[in-house]
Amino acid sequence: MSKDEAQREAFEWSVDYKPWEEDLSPQEYARYGFEKGYERLEHKLKALEQAYQDTIWMARRYAAGRHTHAPSTVDQHIKNVEKVCGIKVEPDSTIVEDIGITLVDQHPEYNTRRKVAVTESNSFVFVEFQGYNTCGTCDSVEFGKGDRSIVGFEVWEGELRCLVWADINQEDPTHTINLDGAAVGRRKEEDL
Repeated sequence: MSKDEAQREAFEWSVDYKPWEEDLSPQEYARYGFEKGYERLEHKLKALEQAYQDTIWMARRYAAGRHTHAPSTVDQHIKNVEKVCGIKVEPDSTIVEDIGITLVDQHPEYNTRRKVAVTESNSFVFVEFQGYNTCGTCDSVEFGKGDRSIVGFEVWEGELRCLVWADINQEDPTHTINLDGAAVGRRKEEDL
């Protein structure tokens, strides 16, 4: 809230006060009006801050993983509130961007790291790796939104499948793997 808005709020509060009932000087009256207006404004701001803290997690979870303007709109407002009001939003373990998944090379002589993002849209799970992309997606598309996925999971005709785009120059998946062989019900009992 700007200084002018704060002064207007203080004035509106002071209009209700009758200084002649307490025999205050104009300066004391002005100070009293400003202090009471400030207290009232502070109370309102605390209520707004509490409402923000109590609801922002829902907006973030709603927007996360969507292929619309929602994630960027919510993120921009969070940044603005943090910058202007100093209110920080804690990381949310249900939002992939907050978790920060990183694959670390398992070979002891290599120090390779790959940032990973997992998103879901229309019953399809997308897996992205930073620095990788598919044939039909521009390389400048933002990482972590599902558009640069090189691995995907879906259920097709009742079967769980993994689709892999292992060649950036090929539009269709290079591999389609039926995962139903890994279903728990397919386990063979061994004779003991």
